[in-house]
Amino acid sequence: MGGRRKGAIGAIVSEDPGLVVAALAETSEDLDRLFADKPDYWEFAAFTSLLVQGRSKMQRLIEAHHDGYAPYSNQQIDTVDELDYFFTGKVVELLALVRNFEEDTNTHLRRLFADQDLHDEVTPQEVKAAAKGITDFYRSILLLTREVRGVQAPSAYSEVIDNLASLIGFHLKGVDDFITATVGFLAVLPTLAQNNSGNREYHSLALELDPDYALLNHIKGQIKRLRQPWRRWLWWQ
Repeated sequence: MGGRRKGAIGAIVSEDPGLVVAALAETSEDLDRLFADKPDYWEFAAFTSLLVQGRSKMQRLIEAHHDGYAPYSNQQIDTVDELDYFFTGKVVELLALVRNFEEDTNTHLRRLFADQDLHDEVTPQEVKAAAKGITDFYRSILLLTREVRGVQAPSAYSEVIDNLASLIGFHLKGVDDFITATVGFLAVLPTLAQNNSGNREYHSLALELDPDYALLNHIKGQIKRLRQPWRRWLWWQ
């Protein structure tokens, strides 16, 4: 198996002089160079780099999320009916966000990595659009979680609010895992390319989008018990 060494910015040069495999671009300048030079697999390297750079730009928002911090919103919840309405509205908003994201992302990723034989060469703009869809979704989840945490409500409802925030924030892990997987795959791509026998190979990178149904049902049960305190008493017996 041939070795490899770092070559020009944004690329790894194999012992095969005809094989220059794109690498992670750590800065915007590296990314511009990657788009200009277009070494082998530049599309995947640029896509991965944009995901990493896009997430890093949200670092303060991410840290606030992990700390559980959220500024108070203008929304006040005083009754179980209002709590139920708030919960239902946020779940509908979340599911619509996930559905639209899934449709858009599938289209972009097929164009980049599955349908290249059916179209002209992928452009940098198409790579940017694919990555932006994922980072925009990530930001939307962060903001929606913050909005939930910022609502003002009686302490009796705090556990429901916290669980709703967790239900929404659950999707951050799916994106984080996907970015980690793409970075890892990019790191081994030179070896895979070096060992390529000429046959087309397929590798899967999954982006988990299914909601936490167990937590969703648990929250529904919490709200139901708040509506009927005697049920809550029986549940504790």
